[in-house]
Amino acid sequence: MGLSKEEVNALIKKHTKEFDAAWETKDAKKLADFYHPNCAIVHVGKQSYYGKETIIKLMEEFLKYPKKFSLADDAENFEAGNGEYLITRGHWISESEDGSKKAFGYEQILKKHSDGRYLVYHDEFEYE
Repeated sequence: MGLSKEEVNALIKKHTKEFDAAWETKDAKKLADFYHPNCAIVHVGKQSYYGKETIIKLMEEFLKYPKKFSLADDAENFEAGNGEYLITRGHWISESEDGSKKAFGYEQILKKHSDGRYLVYHDEFEYE
């Protein structure tokens, strides 16, 4: 039997909170630990990234800039495979230096790892 909507939402909320805490450490390796060993990150229409070392380098690049983004309150969360996968999609908001904000789409698939944690298996985001 699959997870309830409440369980899915709680698991994704926990994952997001833990990722945000890791972001504050500015440690790219800690951030990469939230990604599955076979994860793919897709910058829609631009480029894709694969593999732990590549993801660490990507996180190092992201961490060079101030965190001027947040998640919109429109996420849709699902589960698949009787809790094997969690799926979340919605919009994230980028704030420019001038204070203007723009929303972009995202979708993540999290896969349950052997230790019980959910790790990002597919991370797709839009950005100019």
